[in-house]
Amino acid sequence: MRPERIPLVGGLVLAAMFGSAAVAYDALPADTLLPVHYGLDGQPDRWGKPGLALFAMPLSALIVWAAALVIPFIEPREENRERSAKPTATIILATMGLLAAIHAVTLANAFGVDLDMGAVVMTGLGLLFAIVGNLLGKLRPTFTVGIRTPWTLSDDRVWDKTHRATGRVYVAVGLAVAAMGLGAVPEGWRVPGMLLALVVVIGFPLTLSWGLWRQARRTGG
Repeated sequence: MRPERIPLVGGLVLAAMFGSAAVAYDALPADTLLPVHYGLDGQPDRWGKPGLALFAMPLSALIVWAAALVIPFIEPREENRERSAKPTATIILATMGLLAAIHAVTLANAFGVDLDMGAVVMTGLGLLFAIVGNLLGKLRPTFTVGIRTPWTLSDDRVWDKTHRATGRVYVAVGLAVAAMGLGAVPEGWRVPGMLLALVVVIGFPLTLSWGLWRQARRTGG
């Protein structure tokens, strides 16, 4: 995705999300209670009034979109930011796409269409992991986008190796999570599977970047 399209494409997504939320808010009785939080098993565990449930995802997407517009003004490594602009734009819009999908399911459930939020979130999150993983190796060292550990930020070579290796792991984990969301495993396996995926996507780049940094220090390279 070309970075200059973020304001327009992201703005259209936001307009659709906020517009549909406003229409739904006007149509639903004020005392309606809708799910506002889901557990790892995909079941609602907290309920709230329509305003909170209907506008949570649009507001989250607005934050992501605004962050994308701010990055060019706050990133000190300008050259690397420009080299990373296309993959960054794709990641931003893919994230907004996931939020829009969750919003659509929220709207459907609010009007009596029973959709499995857990399955949608797992499938969408898995696909997002796979997209991000496919793009991680194209991100140049910056302070705003990427795997920003003390060790990747202190050594560009550690950054590059960490992102290339982690990208492959993210693709594999993402496809596995998406498959779980689509019903490739029994429903009871979703929670442990999701927890394992989170441990891998967080722990792998942390451990790898630290190990690569330690190795570079020992070898002096």
